[in-house]
Amino acid sequence: ARAKEMNRLAKRATTKVDPDKAKLSLIDAAERLMAENGINGISLRKIVSEAGQGNSAALQYHFGTRFDLVWAIIDLRTRPIDQSRRAMLEYAQADPKGMSVSQVARAMVMPLASSAVQNRGKEVYYVRFLARIQSEPALIAQSVKHPNYGGLRECAYILHRIVPEIPKQVMNLRIRLALSAMFLEVAEIEREVCKPGAVPEVEKIEERITNIVDSIAGMLSAPVSETVRQ
Repeated sequence: ARAKEMNRLAKRATTKVDPDKAKLSLIDAAERLMAENGINGISLRKIVSEAGQGNSAALQYHFGTRFDLVWAIIDLRTRPIDQSRRAMLEYAQADPKGMSVSQVARAMVMPLASSAVQNRGKEVYYVRFLARIQSEPALIAQSVKHPNYGGLRECAYILHRIVPEIPKQVMNLRIRLALSAMFLEVAEIEREVCKPGAVPEVEKIEERITNIVDSIAGMLSAPVSETVRQ
């Protein structure tokens, strides 16, 4: 029953927003082109052109640098996902039995995955954009500091508290691996369902998401080998 309630909270996540039209057109173009070509694999001039902006300085005017643009995309898209994640964590922490690793894994994965599923049939590239960031160590280090990643940081704090037998450095590595796996696997789901005319089998997609949650929970809670402890 608690898992169902956490899933319901996850479905609050959406990426629908309505900021300034010119800025949104630049964000949409950058998100798609960076998802397809890599964060540094596309020129800013190409982004401006694809956004239909006649002024070549439009991007610098609205955002500044390439990193500022990446930050703006995260700022726009991730806010509702983070709000959903925080709501799930708050609900799970009220469990009289205590919070489990499985509940933390669910809070990590479900809001992001639900946002992709809710956008099925539409051209959405956000999770694939996030997956591209995983190949840019400097960007990872900066993006995780974003205010809208607060829910993920809270997941990390909770994991250190509820699984104290796992050394901090080991858990930190597992969390990084779990997040990389999450972004890559949910990106594949987005690739399949977020395109015009897509008619995915929602039940099968939900089974895949559950498998991602279970796999990440197993990764986070696995026993630590003696060689790693030494």
